[in-house]
Amino acid sequence: MTDLLPSLAGRRGSLHCHNHESRLFCAEFALICTLLPPALRNSQLLDFSRVNKYFSPFLALRYLKPKRSFVSIITLISVLGVALGVTVLVVVIAVFTGFGINIKEKILSSQPHIVVNLQDRNRPIDTEGNFVESPFDEWPNAVEAITEIDGIMSVTPLITGPVLLRHNGYQQAPMIQAIEPTEGPALDRYRAMTEKPGEPGKFDLTGENTVLGDDLARLFDIKVGDRIVLTSPNLEAVSDAVERMHKAENDAEKSVIIEEISQLTLPVELDVVGLFDSGDQRFDINNLFVSLEIGQELFDLGPEAHALVIDTEKPYEVMKYQAAIDERLDGFFGVSSWMDTNGPLLDAVATERNMMFFLLFIIMVVAGFCIMNTMITVVYQKRAEIGLIKALGAGEGHIVRLFLLQGAIVGILGVAVGQALAHLLIWRRDQIIAFISERFGVAIFDPDIYGLPKLPATPTWSDSLAISGGAFAACVIASLVPAWMAARMQPAEALRSE
Repeated sequence: MTDLLPSLAGRRGSLHCHNHESRLFCAEFALICTLLPPALRNSQLLDFSRVNKYFSPFLALRYLKPKRSFVSIITLISVLGVALGVTVLVVVIAVFTGFGINIKEKILSSQPHIVVNLQDRNRPIDTEGNFVESPFDEWPNAVEAITEIDGIMSVTPLITGPVLLRHNGYQQAPMIQAIEPTEGPALDRYRAMTEKPGEPGKFDLTGENTVLGDDLARLFDIKVGDRIVLTSPNLEAVSDAVERMHKAENDAEKSVIIEEISQLTLPVELDVVGLFDSGDQRFDINNLFVSLEIGQELFDLGPEAHALVIDTEKPYEVMKYQAAIDERLDGFFGVSSWMDTNGPLLDAVATERNMMFFLLFIIMVVAGFCIMNTMITVVYQKRAEIGLIKALGAGEGHIVRLFLLQGAIVGILGVAVGQALAHLLIWRRDQIIAFISERFGVAIFDPDIYGLPKLPATPTWSDSLAISGGAFAACVIASLVPAWMAARMQPAEALRSE
């Protein structure tokens, strides 16, 4: 073995090989030796392991080299299978990511980041069993304490509840959002929903003004400048007054109670000064904004409020703000975030995304089996060459690395083609959807159903790396079985088959 490889380098074709494939292999193997550095090539101590770095990549590429054979066709199919799997996974996960981001943006455009429920009070009790007064019994004190926390952008009192809306002979019970926003992110968000170029209206809750959701206004045929009537269905107070009226002993007492009932159900007339569009149809068709004073009047709350709505600098890190607010208020009020309120919806989207990832990864498994089948075929077709390599001194490790490298090359090619094709499809998705819809009459994506102007798709580096890594790992793992089969092959039996 010490002088065999130099002789191959100097006399290519001098081996007595029995067929064309073997002779070609011997010539190519001798060519490897000629590529070695002169000092190494002329060394009399040359052994097989010292040419390993030239040997494995050379044969791996040789076996993958395009030829007019059945194996080459299967190899091409293997690469296309990996590319198809990567393309489908990247595109589908990007679409799910886009939908998730869009849902979160809609939630944040119509809902506050954090809500402090002023009606959910956890009053501390002293040793004698009496409620301990808290400085936060008055909600302005809570506002002052919350605004001292770093990262809090705005704190706004809120009154919310159902009211009776009457207009043009129709009536419905939407929810009012009675707020008193100050200059800051909250007011900017409401203005962005309402004040749009080329459309009338503004977000102004001073006096007897109101701002309706555009879908609610469309339902009642309400336009900017119209006047609507709101009535608070304070059923509990009315029921209590009616019960007291039945127990009244004279007409004078009944008259006083009837006047009280009329005050409880006194309608409020408001001017529509704007129509907002939050992007969430369910919110737009069921809500309208009024000033805090009108909300207090409708629900007979006096100076009280139902809740405090809070905006933060980083809404996606809302949990740390939530903990800070709860600590600052000594746990006196219930504190919830937009993630808590919309938890089931966000969890459903995340679960669907993960399930789709695992289901579509089956394509990678199929591509892996295709690669395994190709390489097993290569092992049986090249068994004479493998036997000759082992007879020349190659160990089992050399053979294993050879076929693992072949699987890795297939994986790299498939991942590269798949990623390029996926990003091309995402980039031109609108044109592709329009072409298919026009050509075949199939509505792939209907903006009216989803409430979006176009199909959302947001590819991320983390998703692309995870998909590429999974595809590459599947290709390498699929190469283990044929690599093990080739490494266990006996040289004498392999050469005798020729």
